[in-house]
Order: sequence, then structure tokens, then C-alpha cells
Amino acid sequence: MIHVLVKLEVADFSALEQFESAAVSIMKNHGGDIVSAFEAERYSENSGVEIHLLQFPSKMKFEQYRADERLKPLAELREQAIRNSEITISNRMKSYG
Repeated sequence: MIHVLVKLEVADFSALEQFESAAVSIMKNHGGDIVSAFEAERYSENSGVEIHLLQFPSKMKFEQYRADERLKPLAELREQAIRNSEITISNRMKSYG
């Protein structure tokens, strides 16, 4: 099991909602799930920062999701929605209590 932390620099939250609604079913086909998603910042022009915590059975499944041909028709919408993204992957879970 891996966890993927994604920090999105959002250009348009409305477009992001459309993109994520379509992409999540593709993600689920690869065993992926959005554990948590939240806005960290929102600016007046409908842009900001959003954080996602994803879970996949393996790094290979995550890579298969990212390479899935069904995401290609969503590329223009993704470009409209997201300026930049930072991804951190870990398979080392911690428990502090």
C-alpha cells in the first residue's frame, strides 16, 4: 500500500471539480482512492491551493493510473484547472498514538 500526497496549485476550482469528478472513476479502476481532499487556500479569482491524500495498492498501480489512456481526453480540462502539482509518495506509514 502506498500513500500519495498531492499539492495542487489550482488555476480554476470549477474546472478542477469537473476534472476530478471524471478522473476519480479511472483512479478507482486502478485500486486508487481519495482518502482526503481539502482546500488550503482560495483566492478571489477562483484559484488557490488544494491538497489530496491518495491511496493505491502499489506504486505500479499509481503509475498505471497516471498512464491510463482514458485520462488523455481530460488533459485540456486538467490544464485549465491546475497550474502546477507536487507529488510525494510513501509506503512507510507511521502511528504515533
